[in-house]
Amino acid sequence: MDLDKHAFEFQLLDKVPFGICVVDENYHILSWNQTLSDWTGIKKKEILGKSLINRFPHLKEDRYIKRLTSVLTEGPPVIFSPQLHPHFIPANLQDGSLRIQQTTVSLILTKDDDEKLLLISIEDMTHPVQQLQQVTEFRRKALNEIEERKKTQKELAQAKEAAEAANKAKSQFLANMSHEIRTPMNGIIGMTDYLLDTELSPEQRESARTIQRSANALLTILNDILDFSKIEAGKLDLEIIDFDIRETMKDIISTLEVNAQKKGLQLSCSIQDEIPSLLQGDPGRLRQILINLIGNAVKFTDEGHIGSTITLEHETDTYVILRFAVEDTGIGIPDNRMNQLFRSFSQIDASMSRKYGGTGLGLVISKQLAEMMGGQIGVESEEARGSTFWFTANLKKRVKIKQITATAHDNLQDKRILVVDDQIKNRQPILSSLTLWGCRFDESLTGQQALSELRKAVKDNDPFHIVILNMQLSDMDGETLGRSIKSDPMIQKTSLIMLTATGLRGDVARLKEVGFSAYLTRPIEQSALFDCLISVQGESFIPDDKTAAHFVTRHSIAEERKQKIRVLLAEDNHVNQKVALRLLEKLGYHADVVNNGKEVLDVIQDGAHHVILMDVQMPEMDGFETTKAIRKMEQESPARPEHHQKTSTQARAMQRVPIIAMTAHTMKGDRERCLKEGMDDYVSKPIQLRELADALDRQIERIFK
Repeated sequence: MDLDKHAFEFQLLDKVPFGICVVDENYHILSWNQTLSDWTGIKKKEILGKSLINRFPHLKEDRYIKRLTSVLTEGPPVIFSPQLHPHFIPANLQDGSLRIQQTTVSLILTKDDDEKLLLISIEDMTHPVQQLQQVTEFRRKALNEIEERKKTQKELAQAKEAAEAANKAKSQFLANMSHEIRTPMNGIIGMTDYLLDTELSPEQRESARTIQRSANALLTILNDILDFSKIEAGKLDLEIIDFDIRETMKDIISTLEVNAQKKGLQLSCSIQDEIPSLLQGDPGRLRQILINLIGNAVKFTDEGHIGSTITLEHETDTYVILRFAVEDTGIGIPDNRMNQLFRSFSQIDASMSRKYGGTGLGLVISKQLAEMMGGQIGVESEEARGSTFWFTANLKKRVKIKQITATAHDNLQDKRILVVDDQIKNRQPILSSLTLWGCRFDESLTGQQALSELRKAVKDNDPFHIVILNMQLSDMDGETLGRSIKSDPMIQKTSLIMLTATGLRGDVARLKEVGFSAYLTRPIEQSALFDCLISVQGESFIPDDKTAAHFVTRHSIAEERKQKIRVLLAEDNHVNQKVALRLLEKLGYHADVVNNGKEVLDVIQDGAHHVILMDVQMPEMDGFETTKAIRKMEQESPARPEHHQKTSTQARAMQRVPIIAMTAHTMKGDRERCLKEGMDDYVSKPIQLRELADALDRQIERIFK
């Protein structure tokens, strides 16, 4: 062994960044580079010339010797993997742990091939292996986490199914509770109303009124609790329909006026002029909020006034944002109690519920409804100085005008009509309708111009049959113009129709005395104007003529329509039959009664009924099955004209009959299901006179349009 022979070459190995060891055929160490010295702490001078096998006895194992020998016999290089041989030449890290190595043994032949050397190169794999171990550990943890997540997702899915089942059960329970409670409540309230319309002694009347008040109070609590339950179940919904905001407010104020007057309170309402009357939204829910706010104001105010105002906050071409405010001079609210107002089952003082009653749910429900309408709700108050509750609502403008088909207007064709109004926005809708109906018409902007036109038409032997005039004109008011027309024998036979935006008490009697034939307030539905023209054509009031035709108002038009309408009531509960018939009688309708769906199908064959009030739950055949059967009959029949255009029984039998559902179910989706099943409208039990009237008005409007 000659160490000096290869000294220079071996010195170059000190520059290599991995461990290098060279041994001869007898495994004596010829080179030990600096890297190995650094790794193992063994200096060159300590190991050069020594036997590798003696220095590292574990190399005597067969698994090492056999592979080293195979390399010396000119076999291929041998790689000792770190997984299998973690320390071919042991080397410790600074912390004392073994260095993980990958060792490669190769044969080196000298220039003359007279000497065989083994080159042992050792690569440090400590950090890559540790990284691999970290990756492996991370992968193991990731797989465990995935498994845990799958397990969690499965548990969540099971929990969701259980929650949905519980929610469905809760909704079904609420629906059943609503039905079971509302059905007898309908009988109690309805029959009490009926009792109060009979002759009673003062004591009996007071007892009946006590029952009525108690039943209505119970119904209010029931509605609050059911609405609150709907909020929790996410089932509270809005019904978007056309309505008149001014008419809605008028009804609300009239509803609460009696209670306010009993306490000596002044109740007022102000609506900003810029607010359009005709809107789209949920007037029922709007009414619910306002009745709650105004009702609370009446409840907590002992003297002074309660004022409600509606102002325009924002307007676009299609929407308006309105601000509703209710101001009172009542007891007010302390600052430290304000945050309790919109919490469930909360009143500002425990004694309040004892003194004033209530569940404390009204404001919670109002807050939810206001937010559903795209608005907010709030309060400003000072203790002992009153409160102002306010809320906002985003409502859609009504832009579509109902049209009436020309085929129904033979009776108005060739009638000559004069429209007198100095405002184009008032004239235009009327002129459009007259054009549609085939009328001949002219327009005047002033009273004097109208008188000239009327007299000239008579001289030309082509007189005007009807004059439609506005109450306010630039040169004279409509009443003065009417007096001038009726005082002139030349034109006094012309029928006069007065239109006004602000009807006042006493107008009807005074205008009838003048000689007007009709008096209508704006805005007026197209169909109502048509009915008015049909009623007054060829008939005219002349002063002092006691045989003149009847005076036409929007009320008389409605009453005439009711006389033409025949209602079929389908209801199996005899108490509810009596209640519904009594309500229909109050509204001026004639009705027939059947007990189930099969009887409905038998009765409608003659086509005598224009509207069906259909109870949803009936024996033999329920309301849904009956509606499907009716719609199928109508689809299989040839198309026929409208009810009011023909009088034959056969023609009426083939026309689509409006069906109004009557149900004690009031949960979200009940109304939608009724409409989906082919019904046209929906009223809930206990049936309220106003709700029934509105539903019938909507359907009758469709019949007469």
